[in-house]
Amino acid sequence: MSTNVEILSFSNTFFKYLCSFAWFDTDKQNALMKRYHIGSTEQGEQVGQPIFWHVNDEQKIVNGHIVTMDGNTGKIYDEGWYYQDGRMTCLFGEHLLPIATERTVALVKDEMTAVVMSCFPTPYIWLATGKADVTSGDLEALKGRAVVAFPDKGEYDRWRELQQSISNLRFYVSDVMERTQVGGHTIAQMVLSQQLHCHSPATERGCRQCHFSHEGINGTFCNRLHRYVEHGKGECNYEMVIDEKSMCASVTQSQEFGAAKNPIT
Repeated sequence: MSTNVEILSFSNTFFKYLCSFAWFDTDKQNALMKRYHIGSTEQGEQVGQPIFWHVNDEQKIVNGHIVTMDGNTGKIYDEGWYYQDGRMTCLFGEHLLPIATERTVALVKDEMTAVVMSCFPTPYIWLATGKADVTSGDLEALKGRAVVAFPDKGEYDRWRELQQSISNLRFYVSDVMERTQVGGHTIAQMVLSQQLHCHSPATERGCRQCHFSHEGINGTFCNRLHRYVEHGKGECNYEMVIDEKSMCASVTQSQEFGAAKNPIT
């Protein structure tokens, strides 16, 4: 133990970054803290750095991943582990597995990605490896679960190799980050880039005239807002819904794989 920390704390650069988005309100902040264990390094009067605690299915802290990041831009500068003795760690979010036994697991590399994606309506519980070099031992807790992996951009082939090399676990590997034209290296960055765009005061999105809307006598009626909307404002943020559908589109292929209801042993 080489760093003074607060076990649970909002006072870190990660939460500072999330609070720059209009959708991240107090309710989501409190829900996140109940869902995951996120602490902070002690930095005196300065905002600390986040610690993403890896808690196992027995609700015990195994290790903590410390991420040094810019609270304004979200850029990561450095990372390290709370316990630096080379011990094996569990998956981030592993403590959620006994609670949501029927849910499909979405697996990503970074803890921040898992935390951010858990804020959006998807059919998954979000877990993270916390590292790039993953072994079959790291995924032992997922045995018998339906798993969909969302590799970072450029990592699809490596995850496919991992998928084929692990005999005791079958999982579906999504290629959504390889196919997307939206900026970002991770699926969370892809989604957040759209949130920045939606809420940017410098840009006004036009109404997409989607299946939620129709042209009425007085203009465009939005069935999501249940009222008329000013054409050219895009007030219902349907773009965010489209992005969520795009994110999950590749998962429809996994229905044959049984990811929705049938855990695979």
